[in-house]
Amino acid sequence: MKGGGRLLAPALVFGAYAAIVSTFLGTVPIWDGRQYFDALVAAVTGPFDPMAFNLFGHPSMAWFLLAGAPQFLDPGNVPLLHGTIALLGAGALLWFHRIVRRVFPEALPVETWLLVALLGLNPVFLACIANLNADFGVLLFFLPVLLGLLERKYLLAAVAGTGLVLSKESGLVLYLLAVASHGVFHVLADRQPGAPASRRLLRMSPLGIPVLAMAGFLAARAATPDQPLLWQNHSAWDLVATLFTFDLDRTLLANLVVIFVMQFQWVVTLWVVAWGVGWLWLRRRPAAGNPADRAHRLDLAFLGMLLLYALFVLTRFKTYLNARYLLPLFPLWFLIGGAALRGLWATRRLVRTALLALASALLLVSVFFTIDPVSRAIFGTFPFGRHDLLVMTSLTHEYPGLGRDPLVYNLQYLWIGRLEDRFFEDVRPDADTSILMHMEANWFVAGPLDPVTRRRTTRVEGAVTPRYQRAMDIQLGRIQPDLLWYLVFPNFADHGPELEFLQARYDVVEERAYEECGYSLRALRMARRPDPQEAVRTPAPDAARSF
Repeated sequence: MKGGGRLLAPALVFGAYAAIVSTFLGTVPIWDGRQYFDALVAAVTGPFDPMAFNLFGHPSMAWFLLAGAPQFLDPGNVPLLHGTIALLGAGALLWFHRIVRRVFPEALPVETWLLVALLGLNPVFLACIANLNADFGVLLFFLPVLLGLLERKYLLAAVAGTGLVLSKESGLVLYLLAVASHGVFHVLADRQPGAPASRRLLRMSPLGIPVLAMAGFLAARAATPDQPLLWQNHSAWDLVATLFTFDLDRTLLANLVVIFVMQFQWVVTLWVVAWGVGWLWLRRRPAAGNPADRAHRLDLAFLGMLLLYALFVLTRFKTYLNARYLLPLFPLWFLIGGAALRGLWATRRLVRTALLALASALLLVSVFFTIDPVSRAIFGTFPFGRHDLLVMTSLTHEYPGLGRDPLVYNLQYLWIGRLEDRFFEDVRPDADTSILMHMEANWFVAGPLDPVTRRRTTRVEGAVTPRYQRAMDIQLGRIQPDLLWYLVFPNFADHGPELEFLQARYDVVEERAYEECGYSLRALRMARRPDPQEAVRTPAPDAARSF
């Protein structure tokens, strides 16, 4: 029975994880995910060059070579991509489980796996599997780096660290901060008899390998004239100067909400706050049985310091409010939350287990629905059929609309692509079909269509590509289609001006609504009215007969 209990907890976690992943294995990515996938397919179909996997200027070859390796067998295979990343994600959960066991060695298996579930059933974690990005690779390599440092397995940390720094710029930041924090708490602070700090620092020498790998990458990049040295061609001085700026603005607030509040993560935050109040204000001492030995306290101090420093550094670079940017910090926060529970209820395992189960259940529901009242109050919501999504741009106002990639905070955004496929299957557009949408909406959300099914595809050869156009093109006189379709996407509420302009020149001859599971997408078919100022010419009788 005891052995069965040990197997039941991981079976439930991985069973739920696999069931969720199976729902989007065949879903073509959109927005940045589609852009990344197209670039990955181009890298695997061209002459082999590891530098070709540094997509969009990021030092990302380690991650995209790993995630894209099966694509060499069948380039553009979407289920193969999602399946590969899902398997790597399962591996990341196993790494996290080992970290949890290291930090809480006396925890029961059910408690350990419920802590793992906070990551494995997390809406952002699962959404990032469905939409290809470099930040998931950062998380994947970051976890074995953490384990290697905690267990003093420096070769493991060095190998994983090499992959980490060659996954994205944030990977280098996290690696350097992790090594520095480890040095402070596990080398300098943990003075042991007969083990001088110099000897322990010498043992850490393999940790320099990732730094050398990054230096080699930068040297190779500098030797390639057509490649920027850093992302978006920033100078090193610009990036360093950014670290010394600190603005208490809405962008910082939004980032803090993403990691500490959004989609019921405020539950974990409440545990930590209650623990902090009890320890600092009420001066509560650890209860009997609490693992408060020196090594345990150093581990927690290391994790806490790393979380604070990494949060500070990663929020200095202000781009977009994409939750994936902060994804590597989620496991750190869940570990601190687990420590808080043990500090509050050291001897009450049933209470800890119940609270972890509650938090896991809330996160699981949030994978499919936006029901968290705190997140809804902070961001506001917009309707997507009968459902609501967070207005992720309400705090940052980063670009027009209600959000594109910032909506990759759970799996609800996938319905945009699914309903779009319903439209394409129904209308069956060809290369002469004009399809219009909001001027900001067509950011890798449409693209080539399968010639048989007319669903979106990542395979260009033989695909059908309609004329994806904009109302502005008509206004500027670049195009004058007689018939067109206009797609009304839910994440752009300001369609009014474009539709008013079009309806002044076109008649809406048909409106179709595509609905599934409570989500809906509207499509308007429009026919151009004759210009009243255009002279009416009647063809000559002979010409008419000959025609």
